[in-house]
Amino acid sequence: MKNIQMFLMLFMCLAGCQKNIQQKQKKQQEQVAQKVEIDPLQETIARLSDIPDVPMSTTMQKIEQSDRDLNQVQIFCDVGSVGWKELCDYYENEMERLGWSLQGRCDLQVGLIVFVKPSGSLCVISMRSQKGMVITLLKKKD
Repeated sequence: MKNIQMFLMLFMCLAGCQKNIQQKQKKQQEQVAQKVEIDPLQETIARLSDIPDVPMSTTMQKIEQSDRDLNQVQIFCDVGSVGWKELCDYYENEMERLGWSLQGRCDLQVGLIVFVKPSGSLCVISMRSQKGMVITLLKKKD
């Protein structure tokens, strides 16, 4: 009889502990869900994962995103002492590595390089002054 009573007490204790553990896990999951608020800038940067980083001596000044279409992004950079030819060589190599194909290049006063991806995304890199570069990315909607 004592064995049965001990077994019942042990069973009740374990059942109570299991319920307490489940409540704690649920509370932790709710807290994590509340903390996970995605920063819009971080989300935008994540969307840019299929274009290369700016070259080392280039500094990113700002990123702008269309309010109407999150797939339209512009990156404004200060190129410092990097020349247009070096930028073109860098982006031609890196974009090809990431699956983009060169569609055209213009080496006039406003330098332009145009890339497309098989998915239909378009990337235009332009150098409008000695120090300024703009990367415009238009991703095709999925």
